Amino acid sequence: KIGVMFGSPETTPGGRALKFYSSVRLDIRRIEAIKDGAEIVGNRTRVKVV
Repeated sequence: KIGVMFGSPETTPGGRALKFYSSVRLDIRRIEAIKDGAEIVGNRTRVKVV
């Protein structure tokens, strides 16, 4: 999807076969870091079933 002008520019690693092989696909995005003082102790994520 080089130079896509509309729609999602994302690609799926593994090609088209993964859509047929897997029963559940998840899109996991990191939103922000959870901190305890200055130390990062975790990540807030967004999970979307694709």
